[in-house]
Amino acid sequence: MPCSEKKLTEEGLSCRSPRIIYHDGKGTLVYLAHKTFGPHHSCGQLYAINLASKERRLLVDAVWESDLDSEDFERSFPGLYVEQLPIRPFVILNSSPHILLQSVRTHFATIYIVSLKTGTIQEVTHADPQAGRGKNYSWTIFGTDGARNFLCARSRIDVPNELVLGTFSAPHSAQLRLIDSPPLAPEGAPSSLNMSKEIYN
Repeated sequence: MPCSEKKLTEEGLSCRSPRIIYHDGKGTLVYLAHKTFGPHHSCGQLYAINLASKERRLLVDAVWESDLDSEDFERSFPGLYVEQLPIRPFVILNSSPHILLQSVRTHFATIYIVSLKTGTIQEVTHADPQAGRGKNYSWTIFGTDGARNFLCARSRIDVPNELVLGTFSAPHSAQLRLIDSPPLAPEGAPSSLNMSKEIYN
């Protein structure tokens, strides 16, 4: 069958990691981008394109300066430092599509949720000190169920990867449940799988 191609992105952008969601009869393409010829692993941008109208929107812009000495740095957004988006990154909250991604923040990786409607970005894994920065965990997201659940892992220098199930009750609120924590048995001692029922918000 004959086909034709059409360029969707503008000149001057290096684009990658395209992901498509169909919601309410509309298709949306989401992707990461950097300025062409810019430095490697620089702060990136997140774009969305309406596949019907070809309208392109900038959801999350690059942050050129982050004030590391600011008292509000813990609450500030330093920008996206993302290699790839998850294969299945979308959730539907309050009948609105959102995308989940992980990004490096100083010395650890954290998970953000971005509204495809407004571009609002919120950090998911810092609300409780058990879950995020207070314990110096670094997070990796594996994917979502396309509704409100997502699977991810957390680790730190003295803790191997632990499996965590997240469930959103609202865009700003996710319940994180630790479902698999590898045992750290003494050398030579047999180990068994440790299934924790710990739940925290």
